[in-house]
Amino acid sequence: MPTALELAIVLPRLNAALAAGKLLVVVADLPFPPEVEAPASAAVRIAQWQQTPLPTLPWRLWETPALPLLSLDPTPRVQEAFRDHGVPLNVVATRREVPVAGQHALLQLAGDLGTRRGLFFTWEDVRAARGDPDKAYLLQEAARVARDGVVLALAPVPLPTFARLWDTLLAPALREAHAVYAVGAGDSAAGTAAAVLAAWSPGISPIAGDPATLLAALAAPAALAAPVPVSAIPAAPNLAQLRRLLAQLDDVELDALCMDHFPAVYDKFARGLRLDEKRNLLLDHCRRHPEAADRVAALLGAG
Repeated sequence: MPTALELAIVLPRLNAALAAGKLLVVVADLPFPPEVEAPASAAVRIAQWQQTPLPTLPWRLWETPALPLLSLDPTPRVQEAFRDHGVPLNVVATRREVPVAGQHALLQLAGDLGTRRGLFFTWEDVRAARGDPDKAYLLQEAARVARDGVVLALAPVPLPTFARLWDTLLAPALREAHAVYAVGAGDSAAGTAAAVLAAWSPGISPIAGDPATLLAALAAPAALAAPVPVSAIPAAPNLAQLRRLLAQLDDVELDALCMDHFPAVYDKFARGLRLDEKRNLLLDHCRRHPEAADRVAALLGAG
């Protein structure tokens, strides 16, 4: 189970990624989750969705510096929020559209309810997305930002639907990110509850606290005043303690740990690599990404 990270620990890395143009925000509110079976009538289902009253999104994204936003919401809620506050938003829905430098860019991965194009009706639609030229382009744009950068998912609650969509579509596309964080509904107590933490997919580090506070910190001018390397983070992990914890695992167990929770490390496990070499690869990953060290300690029951 992942452990909730404090905002003060994560913010330096988010700021550094933002300053470097390597912060990807995932708008992970899914008002219409994919279903197992296709609707009898797509037109009827779309009409139902269009008539469904939805709350405004809780995140003041228009106040942040220009960011790429990968949206799982096909409704116009994000566009309307930016328009209402007079902030330009570059909407990118197809491979014929290009993000504009210096503007927020909305990558409409879940389609556009207004034009009725590119919608995810079923999980088969989600699985097929990488074969769709427009959606493949949007995923490539997201992956370009996330590569050696940071992904921040904004999700009202860590629903199993988002976990499944993340595992099916987003995790493979964004696996080269240095770190993936998620922040939920803004209740710090809920953010650390075991049941809530267990709902996040492996590989996602939840942040305890209020999303509004996090976004306000990113929006503050001081956030960009002294950029540091994206991999920088205040506290150094105790590698000796981690090495002792990892010594409890045999080769198969270490493979399983990394496959489930640290896929970027698992991808480096070449055939014939010794157990101690695998441990060192994971320890080096933890050295560069201390939140991964926290996760190893939590998973192996440190303390």
